[in-house]
Amino acid sequence: MKRLCTWMLILAILLTGCGGETWSLPAGALAERAAEVYTAIAGDLSFTVEVEEWDGTVTTLAITPENAWNVADREGYFAASYEWSAADAEDWRSQLEGERGYLLTMTSSDGKTTLQCCSGGDVIYLSQDGAETYARAVNPREGEPYEGKLYDALATIALDAVSAAVWDVTADGGETDPERAAAELAEQVAENYRNVPDWVVWKPLDAVAGETAVYDVYRGEPEQFCFDMDLLVLLEEPAASGSSYWNAGAGIQDQEPDGYWHWSHEVHAVKDKNGDWRCADRGTGGYQVDLPFERGEDARLEELVDAFYLTEGVTHDSLLPWYILQRPADSLRVLPQLLEKRADKEARQLCRALADELTGGLYEGDWTLESLRSVMGRYADYLE
Repeated sequence: MKRLCTWMLILAILLTGCGGETWSLPAGALAERAAEVYTAIAGDLSFTVEVEEWDGTVTTLAITPENAWNVADREGYFAASYEWSAADAEDWRSQLEGERGYLLTMTSSDGKTTLQCCSGGDVIYLSQDGAETYARAVNPREGEPYEGKLYDALATIALDAVSAAVWDVTADGGETDPERAAAELAEQVAENYRNVPDWVVWKPLDAVAGETAVYDVYRGEPEQFCFDMDLLVLLEEPAASGSSYWNAGAGIQDQEPDGYWHWSHEVHAVKDKNGDWRCADRGTGGYQVDLPFERGEDARLEELVDAFYLTEGVTHDSLLPWYILQRPADSLRVLPQLLEKRADKEARQLCRALADELTGGLYEGDWTLESLRSVMGRYADYLE
Protein backbone atom coordinates (compact mmCIF):
# COMPACT_ATOMS: atom_id res chain seq x y z
CA MET A 1 0.00 0.00 0.00
CA LYS A 2 2.86 2.34 0.87
CA ARG A 3 4.53 1.65 -2.50
CA LEU A 4 1.25 2.35 -4.33
CA CYS A 5 0.86 5.69 -2.54
CA THR A 6 4.43 6.65 -3.40
CA TRP A 7 3.95 6.01 -7.10
CA MET A 8 0.60 7.84 -7.07
CA LEU A 9 2.40 10.84 -5.56
CA ILE A 10 5.09 10.74 -8.25
CA LEU A 11 2.44 10.41 -10.95
CA ALA A 12 0.56 13.42 -9.58
CA ILE A 13 3.77 15.45 -9.57
CA LEU A 14 4.54 14.46 -13.16
CA LEU A 15 1.08 15.32 -14.35
CA THR A 16 1.38 18.85 -12.98
CA GLY A 17 4.24 19.39 -15.45
CA CYS A 18 2.36 18.39 -18.54
CA GLY A 19 1.13 21.89 -19.21
CA GLY A 20 4.62 23.28 -19.77
CA GLU A 21 5.37 24.00 -16.10
CA THR A 22 8.38 23.02 -14.02
CA TRP A 23 8.59 19.40 -12.95
CA SER A 24 9.51 18.92 -9.28
CA LEU A 25 10.69 15.34 -8.87
CA PRO A 26 11.82 13.37 -5.83
CA ALA A 27 15.61 13.00 -5.67
CA GLY A 28 15.40 9.32 -6.56
CA ALA A 29 13.61 10.07 -9.81
CA LEU A 30 15.92 12.84 -11.04
CA ALA A 31 18.61 10.53 -12.43
CA GLU A 32 15.94 8.57 -14.27
CA ARG A 33 14.45 11.77 -15.66
CA ALA A 34 17.88 12.98 -16.83
CA ALA A 35 18.50 9.61 -18.49
CA GLU A 36 15.14 9.82 -20.28
CA VAL A 37 15.95 13.30 -21.60
CA TYR A 38 19.43 12.22 -22.69
CA THR A 39 17.99 9.22 -24.55
CA ALA A 40 15.37 11.38 -26.23
CA ILE A 41 18.14 13.65 -27.49
CA ALA A 42 20.89 11.19 -28.35
CA GLY A 43 19.11 7.93 -29.01
CA ASP A 44 19.29 8.19 -32.81
CA LEU A 45 22.86 9.56 -32.78
CA SER A 46 21.68 12.67 -34.59
CA PHE A 47 21.52 15.87 -32.54
CA THR A 48 23.31 19.15 -31.83
CA VAL A 49 25.81 20.11 -29.14
CA GLU A 50 26.75 23.72 -28.39
CA VAL A 51 29.51 24.92 -26.08
CA GLU A 52 29.42 28.57 -25.05
CA GLU A 53 32.58 30.17 -23.66
CA TRP A 54 32.78 32.93 -21.03
CA ASP A 55 32.92 35.66 -23.68
CA GLY A 56 29.80 34.40 -25.46
CA THR A 57 31.64 32.56 -28.24
CA VAL A 58 29.55 29.56 -29.25
CA THR A 59 30.75 26.39 -30.98
CA THR A 60 27.91 24.47 -32.64
CA LEU A 61 28.55 20.85 -33.55
CA ALA A 62 26.33 18.46 -35.48
CA ILE A 63 26.52 14.98 -33.97
CA THR A 64 26.05 12.15 -36.47
CA PRO A 65 26.69 8.40 -36.42
CA GLU A 66 30.08 9.17 -38.00
CA ASN A 67 31.37 11.20 -35.04
CA ALA A 68 29.20 9.86 -32.18
CA TRP A 69 32.00 7.71 -30.81
CA ASN A 70 31.06 8.02 -27.11
CA VAL A 71 27.33 8.69 -27.16
CA ALA A 72 25.54 5.35 -26.81
CA ASP A 73 24.58 4.18 -23.30
CA ARG A 74 26.20 7.13 -21.52
CA GLU A 75 22.93 7.71 -19.64
CA GLY A 76 23.55 4.42 -17.81
CA TYR A 77 26.19 6.16 -15.70
CA PHE A 78 23.91 8.95 -14.48
CA ALA A 79 22.52 7.14 -11.44
CA ALA A 80 25.72 5.27 -10.66
CA SER A 81 28.18 8.17 -10.90
CA TYR A 82 26.28 11.15 -9.48
CA GLU A 83 24.33 12.04 -6.35
CA TRP A 84 21.10 13.72 -7.45
CA SER A 85 19.05 16.30 -5.56
CA ALA A 86 16.35 18.77 -6.41
CA ALA A 87 17.13 22.28 -7.69
CA ASP A 88 15.01 25.11 -9.04
CA ALA A 89 15.08 27.87 -11.63
CA GLU A 90 16.76 30.26 -9.20
CA ASP A 91 19.62 27.78 -8.63
CA TRP A 92 20.09 27.55 -12.39
CA ARG A 93 20.02 31.33 -12.86
CA SER A 94 22.51 31.82 -10.04
CA GLN A 95 24.87 29.34 -11.65
CA LEU A 96 24.61 31.03 -15.05
CA GLU A 97 25.25 34.45 -13.51
CA GLY A 98 28.14 33.17 -11.38
CA GLU A 99 31.26 31.19 -12.17
CA ARG A 100 29.45 28.90 -14.59
CA GLY A 101 32.48 28.19 -16.77
CA TYR A 102 31.53 26.69 -20.13
CA LEU A 103 27.86 26.12 -20.89
CA LEU A 104 27.06 22.91 -22.78
CA THR A 105 23.71 22.44 -24.50
CA MET A 106 22.49 19.22 -26.10
CA THR A 107 19.43 19.58 -28.34
CA SER A 108 17.42 16.89 -30.10
CA SER A 109 17.11 16.97 -33.87
CA ASP A 110 13.47 18.12 -33.61
CA GLY A 111 14.43 20.90 -31.16
CA LYS A 112 11.90 19.74 -28.55
CA THR A 113 14.31 18.32 -25.96
CA THR A 114 17.26 20.03 -24.29
CA LEU A 115 19.86 19.22 -21.66
CA GLN A 116 22.19 21.92 -20.28
CA CYS A 117 25.06 21.78 -17.81
CA CYS A 118 28.10 23.88 -16.90
CA SER A 119 31.77 23.18 -16.31
CA GLY A 120 31.71 25.39 -13.21
CA GLY A 121 28.65 24.03 -11.40
CA ASP A 122 26.52 20.98 -10.67
CA VAL A 123 23.03 22.33 -11.46
CA ILE A 124 21.56 21.03 -14.73
CA TYR A 125 18.54 22.02 -16.78
CA LEU A 126 16.25 19.61 -18.62
CA SER A 127 13.43 20.45 -21.00
CA GLN A 128 11.18 18.14 -22.98
CA ASP A 129 8.01 19.16 -24.81
CA GLY A 130 7.82 22.32 -22.70
CA ALA A 131 8.19 20.55 -19.34
CA GLU A 132 11.23 21.85 -17.42
CA THR A 133 13.23 20.09 -14.72
CA TYR A 134 16.10 21.40 -12.61
CA ALA A 135 18.44 19.13 -10.71
CA ARG A 136 21.79 19.06 -8.96
CA ALA A 137 24.12 16.21 -9.99
CA VAL A 138 27.22 15.93 -7.78
CA ASN A 139 30.02 13.49 -8.50
CA PRO A 140 31.34 12.38 -5.07
CA ARG A 141 34.61 11.29 -6.70
CA GLU A 142 35.26 14.54 -8.53
CA GLY A 143 38.97 15.34 -8.59
CA GLU A 144 40.07 11.73 -8.92
CA PRO A 145 41.59 10.65 -12.27
CA TYR A 146 38.94 10.72 -15.02
CA GLU A 147 36.29 11.85 -12.51
CA GLY A 148 34.52 15.17 -12.99
CA LYS A 149 31.22 16.94 -13.32
CA LEU A 150 28.40 15.87 -15.59
CA TYR A 151 29.70 18.53 -17.99
CA ASP A 152 32.99 16.64 -18.32
CA ALA A 153 31.21 13.42 -19.24
CA LEU A 154 29.04 15.08 -21.87
CA ALA A 155 31.81 17.35 -23.20
CA THR A 156 33.50 14.17 -24.46
CA ILE A 157 30.78 14.05 -27.13
CA ALA A 158 31.64 17.56 -28.27
CA LEU A 159 35.38 16.87 -28.13
CA ASP A 160 34.94 13.84 -30.38
CA ALA A 161 33.07 15.97 -32.90
CA VAL A 162 35.86 18.58 -32.86
CA SER A 163 38.50 15.90 -33.39
CA ALA A 164 36.54 14.47 -36.32
CA ALA A 165 36.24 17.95 -37.83
CA VAL A 166 40.00 18.53 -37.51
CA TRP A 167 40.60 15.53 -39.77
CA ASP A 168 37.76 16.30 -42.18
CA VAL A 169 40.12 17.77 -44.78
CA THR A 170 40.51 17.41 -48.54
CA ALA A 171 43.24 17.91 -51.11
CA ASP A 172 42.85 18.67 -54.80
CA GLY A 173 41.87 15.48 -56.59
CA GLY A 174 43.71 16.71 -59.66
CA GLU A 175 46.95 16.11 -57.80
CA THR A 176 48.31 12.83 -59.17
CA ASP A 177 51.38 12.70 -56.92
CA PRO A 178 50.30 11.11 -53.60
CA GLU A 179 53.29 12.67 -51.82
CA ARG A 180 52.14 16.20 -52.66
CA ALA A 181 48.52 15.38 -51.79
CA ALA A 182 49.68 13.92 -48.45
CA ALA A 183 51.63 17.09 -47.65
CA GLU A 184 48.56 19.21 -48.44
CA LEU A 185 46.35 17.12 -46.16
CA ALA A 186 48.90 17.34 -43.35
CA GLU A 187 49.08 21.14 -43.62
CA GLN A 188 45.31 21.41 -43.33
CA VAL A 189 45.20 19.10 -40.30
CA ALA A 190 47.89 21.18 -38.57
CA GLU A 191 45.96 24.38 -39.29
CA ASN A 192 42.78 22.88 -37.89
CA TYR A 193 44.56 21.90 -34.67
CA ARG A 194 45.82 25.46 -34.30
CA ASN A 195 42.25 26.77 -34.63
CA VAL A 196 40.29 24.47 -32.30
CA PRO A 197 38.16 26.40 -29.75
CA ASP A 198 39.67 27.42 -26.42
CA TRP A 199 37.31 25.14 -24.42
CA VAL A 200 38.90 22.05 -26.00
CA VAL A 201 41.01 20.52 -23.21
CA TRP A 202 43.59 19.08 -25.61
CA LYS A 203 44.04 22.28 -27.65
CA PRO A 204 47.77 22.59 -28.45
CA LEU A 205 49.64 25.86 -28.18
CA ASP A 206 50.81 25.25 -31.73
CA ALA A 207 50.77 22.55 -34.40
CA VAL A 208 53.04 22.30 -37.42
CA ALA A 209 52.98 19.74 -40.23
CA GLY A 210 56.16 17.68 -40.28
CA GLU A 211 57.27 15.10 -42.79
CA THR A 212 54.91 12.82 -44.68
CA ALA A 213 55.78 9.55 -46.41
CA VAL A 214 53.43 7.61 -48.69
CA TYR A 215 53.85 3.85 -48.23
CA ASP A 216 50.87 2.31 -50.03
CA VAL A 217 48.98 3.27 -53.20
CA TYR A 218 46.01 1.84 -55.13
CA ARG A 219 45.17 3.40 -58.50
CA GLY A 220 41.96 1.50 -59.12
CA GLU A 221 38.46 2.61 -58.03
CA PRO A 222 38.35 4.38 -55.72
CA GLU A 223 41.90 5.69 -55.83
CA GLN A 224 43.62 5.52 -52.44
CA PHE A 225 46.90 5.90 -50.67
CA CYS A 226 48.23 5.55 -47.14
CA PHE A 227 50.92 7.72 -45.63
CA ASP A 228 52.83 8.37 -42.43
CA MET A 229 52.19 11.84 -41.05
CA ASP A 230 54.37 13.52 -38.44
CA LEU A 231 52.74 16.45 -36.66
CA LEU A 232 54.78 18.69 -34.38
CA VAL A 233 52.69 19.87 -31.42
CA LEU A 234 53.51 22.27 -28.61
CA LEU A 235 51.64 21.44 -25.40
CA GLU A 236 51.26 23.73 -22.42
CA GLU A 237 50.96 20.96 -19.84
CA PRO A 238 51.64 17.48 -21.24
CA ALA A 239 50.42 15.93 -17.97
CA ALA A 240 47.14 17.89 -17.87
CA SER A 241 43.66 16.39 -18.22
CA GLY A 242 43.71 16.57 -22.00
CA SER A 243 47.10 14.89 -22.31
CA SER A 244 45.55 11.48 -23.01
CA TYR A 245 44.74 12.80 -26.47
CA TRP A 246 48.46 13.19 -27.18
CA ASN A 247 49.96 10.33 -25.13
CA ALA A 248 52.24 7.55 -26.34
CA GLY A 249 49.36 5.21 -27.14
CA ALA A 250 47.80 7.95 -29.25
CA GLY A 251 50.96 8.59 -31.27
CA ILE A 252 53.26 10.86 -29.24
CA GLN A 253 56.94 10.26 -29.90
CA ASP A 254 60.12 12.20 -29.06
CA GLN A 255 60.34 15.82 -27.96
CA GLU A 256 62.53 18.35 -29.73
CA PRO A 257 64.79 20.77 -27.81
CA ASP A 258 62.37 23.61 -28.64
CA GLY A 259 59.57 21.76 -26.80
CA TYR A 260 57.59 20.46 -29.78
CA TRP A 261 56.50 16.84 -29.64
CA HIS A 262 56.43 14.49 -32.63
CA TRP A 263 52.90 13.07 -32.94
CA SER A 264 52.78 10.38 -35.63
CA HIS A 265 49.85 8.78 -37.43
CA GLU A 266 49.12 6.58 -40.40
CA VAL A 267 46.47 8.14 -42.62
CA HIS A 268 44.25 6.45 -45.21
CA ALA A 269 43.31 8.91 -47.98
CA VAL A 270 40.62 8.07 -50.54
CA LYS A 271 39.16 9.87 -53.56
CA ASP A 272 35.67 10.94 -52.50
CA LYS A 273 32.54 11.27 -54.66
CA ASN A 274 33.62 14.80 -55.64
CA GLY A 275 36.96 13.53 -56.89
CA ASP A 276 39.00 15.08 -54.05
CA TRP A 277 41.46 13.36 -51.75
CA ARG A 278 39.92 12.96 -48.28
CA CYS A 279 41.23 11.57 -44.99
CA ALA A 280 39.03 8.48 -44.68
CA ASP A 281 40.66 7.11 -41.52
CA ARG A 282 43.72 7.50 -39.35
CA GLY A 283 45.42 5.84 -36.39
CA THR A 284 48.73 4.80 -34.91
CA GLY A 285 49.27 1.85 -37.24
CA GLY A 286 47.98 -1.02 -39.36
CA TYR A 287 46.52 0.89 -42.30
CA GLN A 288 46.71 -0.22 -45.92
CA VAL A 289 44.72 0.43 -49.08
CA ASP A 290 41.44 -1.41 -49.59
CA LEU A 291 41.55 -3.87 -52.47
CA PRO A 292 38.53 -4.64 -54.70
CA PHE A 293 37.81 -7.96 -52.97
CA GLU A 294 36.87 -8.80 -49.40
CA ARG A 295 39.57 -11.37 -48.62
CA GLY A 296 42.79 -11.87 -50.53
CA GLU A 297 42.81 -15.55 -49.63
CA ASP A 298 39.46 -15.99 -51.41
CA ALA A 299 40.14 -13.75 -54.43
CA ARG A 300 40.68 -15.25 -57.85
CA LEU A 301 44.28 -15.37 -59.07
CA GLU A 302 43.40 -13.01 -61.94
CA GLU A 303 42.04 -10.48 -59.43
CA LEU A 304 45.27 -10.62 -57.44
CA VAL A 305 47.41 -10.13 -60.54
CA ASP A 306 45.29 -7.21 -61.74
CA ALA A 307 45.51 -5.58 -58.31
CA PHE A 308 49.29 -6.02 -58.30
CA TYR A 309 49.63 -3.77 -61.32
CA LEU A 310 47.36 -1.13 -59.78
CA THR A 311 49.30 -0.83 -56.55
CA GLU A 312 52.56 0.55 -55.26
CA GLY A 313 54.20 0.17 -51.87
CA VAL A 314 53.68 -2.48 -49.21
CA THR A 315 50.54 -4.04 -50.73
CA HIS A 316 52.31 -4.30 -54.08
CA ASP A 317 55.66 -5.48 -52.74
CA SER A 318 54.56 -7.89 -50.03
CA LEU A 319 50.85 -8.42 -49.43
CA LEU A 320 49.74 -9.36 -52.95
CA PRO A 321 52.75 -11.64 -53.59
CA TRP A 322 51.96 -13.31 -50.25
CA TYR A 323 48.33 -13.84 -51.32
CA ILE A 324 49.45 -15.32 -54.65
CA LEU A 325 51.82 -17.73 -52.92
CA GLN A 326 48.96 -19.05 -50.79
CA ARG A 327 47.61 -20.71 -53.94
CA PRO A 328 48.16 -24.43 -54.56
CA ALA A 329 50.17 -25.63 -57.54
CA ASP A 330 47.12 -26.29 -59.71
CA SER A 331 46.02 -22.69 -59.32
CA LEU A 332 49.42 -21.15 -60.02
CA ARG A 333 49.89 -23.14 -63.24
CA VAL A 334 47.71 -20.56 -65.00
CA LEU A 335 49.95 -17.68 -63.86
CA PRO A 336 52.11 -17.82 -67.04
CA GLN A 337 48.95 -17.42 -69.12
CA LEU A 338 48.04 -14.28 -67.17
CA LEU A 339 51.55 -12.89 -67.65
CA GLU A 340 51.25 -13.36 -71.40
CA LYS A 341 48.79 -10.46 -71.34
CA ARG A 342 51.39 -8.21 -69.78
CA ALA A 343 54.46 -6.46 -71.12
CA ASP A 344 57.72 -8.25 -70.52
CA LYS A 345 58.77 -5.60 -68.00
CA GLU A 346 55.58 -6.15 -66.02
CA ALA A 347 56.03 -9.94 -66.06
CA ARG A 348 59.55 -9.54 -64.65
CA GLN A 349 58.19 -7.21 -61.96
CA LEU A 350 55.67 -9.74 -60.61
CA CYS A 351 58.15 -12.63 -60.76
CA ARG A 352 60.73 -10.59 -58.89
CA ALA A 353 58.15 -9.70 -56.20
CA LEU A 354 57.24 -13.39 -55.76
CA ALA A 355 60.90 -14.34 -55.44
CA ASP A 356 61.52 -11.57 -52.89
CA GLU A 357 58.56 -12.69 -50.82
CA LEU A 358 59.79 -16.28 -50.90
CA THR A 359 63.32 -15.43 -49.86
CA GLY A 360 62.92 -12.42 -47.59
CA GLY A 361 59.26 -11.85 -46.85
CA LEU A 362 56.72 -13.23 -44.38
CA TYR A 363 55.77 -16.25 -46.50
CA GLU A 364 56.24 -19.57 -44.66
CA GLY A 365 54.36 -22.03 -46.88
CA ASP A 366 55.40 -24.95 -49.06
CA TRP A 367 56.55 -23.03 -52.12
CA THR A 368 60.27 -22.72 -52.83
CA LEU A 369 62.03 -20.97 -55.67
CA GLU A 370 62.62 -24.32 -57.31
CA SER A 371 59.03 -25.52 -57.03
CA LEU A 372 57.76 -22.15 -58.24
CA ARG A 373 60.07 -22.36 -61.26
CA SER A 374 58.41 -25.64 -62.18
CA VAL A 375 55.05 -23.96 -62.81
CA MET A 376 56.27 -20.69 -64.35
CA GLY A 377 57.14 -22.03 -67.80
CA ARG A 378 59.15 -19.53 -69.84
CA TYR A 379 58.96 -17.04 -66.98
CA ALA A 380 60.92 -19.29 -64.61
CA ASP A 381 64.20 -17.45 -65.27
CA TYR A 382 62.53 -14.17 -64.25
CA LEU A 383 62.50 -15.46 -60.68
CA GLU A 384 66.30 -15.14 -60.50
